[in-house]
Amino acid sequence: MNENLRDKILTCIHTLNQEILFLDRIIYKFKNQHGRLDYFYGLLYTKKNVKYFQDALNITFNDYILIDSNSFYANILDLKRISRRIIWQIGVTGQYISRILSHGFFLPFTLLILSCISRLFCLFQNFNYNFNIISNILSLNKKSNTILKSNNIEFKSLQYDSVIINEEDEGQVIDNLSLENGVFNPTVSDSSNLYQNYIIISNTTSYIKDKTHFSGGKIFRPILLILNRFLKATLSDLFLQDLAELKQEYSNTNNIEIQKSQEDKDELEKNLSKIFNTINNGINIKDENNYYRVIEDIIHTLGNIDEIIEVLHKNVINLYRPKFGELSSIIINPIQYLEVVKRCIRVSDITQVQFNDILPNSIAMTISIAASTNTNANISNDTCINIENLIDDAFSLFKKKSELLKFVELEMDKIAPNLSSLVNPNLAAMLICSTNGLRNLAEMPSQNIMLLGNNRKSRKYGLYTTGVLRIELQQSYLSKCDIVLGVPELFKKKALRLLSSKCSLCARLDLAKSNKDGKYGKNWRDYIINILNKSQEPPPPPLKKPLPVPEELPKSRRGGKRIRKIKEKFKMSKYSKNMNRMIFGEPEEEYMVEGESVGLGLLSSENIGKMRSILPIKNKSKYNNNNTQLNNNINGTSTSISFTPYQGMQL
Repeated sequence: MNENLRDKILTCIHTLNQEILFLDRIIYKFKNQHGRLDYFYGLLYTKKNVKYFQDALNITFNDYILIDSNSFYANILDLKRISRRIIWQIGVTGQYISRILSHGFFLPFTLLILSCISRLFCLFQNFNYNFNIISNILSLNKKSNTILKSNNIEFKSLQYDSVIINEEDEGQVIDNLSLENGVFNPTVSDSSNLYQNYIIISNTTSYIKDKTHFSGGKIFRPILLILNRFLKATLSDLFLQDLAELKQEYSNTNNIEIQKSQEDKDELEKNLSKIFNTINNGINIKDENNYYRVIEDIIHTLGNIDEIIEVLHKNVINLYRPKFGELSSIIINPIQYLEVVKRCIRVSDITQVQFNDILPNSIAMTISIAASTNTNANISNDTCINIENLIDDAFSLFKKKSELLKFVELEMDKIAPNLSSLVNPNLAAMLICSTNGLRNLAEMPSQNIMLLGNNRKSRKYGLYTTGVLRIELQQSYLSKCDIVLGVPELFKKKALRLLSSKCSLCARLDLAKSNKDGKYGKNWRDYIINILNKSQEPPPPPLKKPLPVPEELPKSRRGGKRIRKIKEKFKMSKYSKNMNRMIFGEPEEEYMVEGESVGLGLLSSENIGKMRSILPIKNKSKYNNNNTQLNNNINGTSTSISFTPYQGMQL
């Protein structure tokens, strides 16, 4: 292998290692918020295949495997297969992310993911290109060695094996190119493979031009030139032929679906006419078997109406796609989509049409933005007439469905009294009709009842929510119940769980016809409301508890003058000590304090005169003692003047 090519692959491997680290960091950071969504699953699957590809690269491009060995060629083919699979998976993930980006959700995250997968896409395209070059070189070396070894080669035995192209992942089969009896028979599955074979044979022709020294070169060169010219001439014709066949298959499929939908529609019209005749003539309520049979026919017919409307919706999407193909991914509800198409079909500028009366403002703004960037190709007048006829048929069926639903709502008190008491008759009729009968509703688990009525295309078109309830629960029938609508957002999920479990119980009671007055449905409704009210109550205030008694543990203190004074100040007095002492064999005096008796001990009236208070002896300094002795010798009338018989007073 060329050293330049090997350096390119090693550079790509180094870049791949950096991108894998970046991808791991993104998945680790956002897995808690986006881990359950479809586009994140695509990202995880891409990471898994990239890890496999990295291991295969490390095994293939190391120093222990020889380039000329058979295992190296097989490893190169495996790497090509894995790289094509990763490229396809990156494209699918990019479609999911682009749909979310078009709706304006998670803008920083979506831009980060798009930048990451775009770099991976370019990197694996580069890998695939280099692997094609390596496999072509190895394949040509094998063919040249085979030709050099054979001396006498017959014209019939010339076969070129297209081992370079491996399309097992896409389900395509590629056979050999053979020359039999001088006639060229290309047995390939499609034009893309033929184009690849054309490239192989062109490379082989240029290779044999240079290798004219080996025997047999003069024979093979004109043969390969003939193959080259033949493939150049037939490549464009075969491509156009494939396009024509695909168009014919697509038109045949559409014709079969339209014909089948027309047959179903005719049969549905017959059933509707019978049902309306029965309703107008009146149903015999006394005959319960006949009554319930008519109600079951109505419910089954309502399910057929939904199927026919869905088929008409798909036909309108196929016909209206050339003008505004993005509209089907913006509006998921079939009736809303048909109403929007009816307004826009004859209008050249869709941004001037007002949709605020039938759509929310956010969706109307999305339609205007998408229409401003769309090509808005014109469609023929015949196509417009066909679309209008399909829309009118869908609206007429929807109107009849509404009339039948109103009739079923009026009869809900007789069909399902407990379910009608728990939820209103309108929702009860929708639940029974969506499951195609009361028996199916009774057999359905409560967690599935909670999701009835949601649109399964929401995740497909990238519609998600970041609230407490995911979008499947927000679109369900039970989410429109007054019990769920009357609670705050944080308690809606709890209300849905309680309501779905009790709906399942009510459906089983109504199927068994054990209670026809709806008593259990009313009781369970009050029970659910009581639980939700209690869950919304504020928590009780915290109790004012007294502080615990501090634990006085003995402490080690140092001795000293200050500590001795504290101990002397707080020591037990003589009276307290005497109260705790008693004379043996004699009762002590007691007195009452707040209902409790307190004994006096030795402080009783008899012993109080015998007590002798001992005053504490204070230590006095020697200086104070000397002063006291001097003061005791001198009384208060002493003076320094003396009287003498000779001179009188003198000092």
